[in-house]
Amino acid sequence: MPKQLAVFVGVAVVLVFACFRQTRLAQQFDYPCGACGATFELPALAVVMVPHTMQKKRVRCPRCGAVTWATPVPKG
Repeated sequence: MPKQLAVFVGVAVVLVFACFRQTRLAQQFDYPCGACGATFELPALAVVMVPHTMQKKRVRCPRCGAVTWATPVPKG
């Protein structure tokens, strides 16, 4: 039982760290809409949960409602 608990705690720590890291990364990027050109920020949970490839995320534009593949653009 102690070994199973240690594995569970280890996995939980890794997941919490990954969520924290994604939250920090989400604040550094905007996503341009392919349909209307508006740029917007994704909520931290959406950064993890939306369908994505290595370079693009499938997102819905809050301005026009179009669902497109967007490449993150650094803020600033």
